[in-house]
Amino acid sequence: MTSGIDVGRQVDAVMSQTKTIKKWASVFDVLGNPIRLGILLVLFASNYLAGTHSLTFTQIKTVLGTSSDAGLSYHLAQLTKSGFVIKDPYKDEKGRVFPLYRSTEKVDRLLEDLGLAETFRDYIKSNL
Repeated sequence: MTSGIDVGRQVDAVMSQTKTIKKWASVFDVLGNPIRLGILLVLFASNYLAGTHSLTFTQIKTVLGTSSDAGLSYHLAQLTKSGFVIKDPYKDEKGRVFPLYRSTEKVDRLLEDLGLAETFRDYIKSNL
C-alpha cells in the first residue's frame, strides 16, 4: 500500500518536470507537421552532404516535392519563429537579394537527444 507521503513525493516529482514537459510538448507541436519535419530533415541532409545548412526556398520546395508556395512559406515561418530555422539574406552576383534558410544548432541537439542523428546519417549514406 502506498502512503500519503509517497504519493505526495510522486506528485511533487511530476510537477517539478512540468517545465520540461511543456518544452517537449512545444517541440512536438512544431515538428508534428510532416512538411516542417521534412524541411528540417532536408536542411540536416544538406549540411551532412554538402557541409552547409543553407538552402533556397526553391531548393527546399524541389526536394520536398511540394506545390504550394504559400504552404511552404507558412511552415518555414513557423520553424523560424520557433528557433529551428534561420532566414539569412543572400545577394547573388546580379545584386538580387533572396533568403537562404538554414537549421540551427537546436535541430542538431534535438536529433542527438532523440538518438536520431546517426540513424538519419546512415539513411542518407545508404540511399545515395
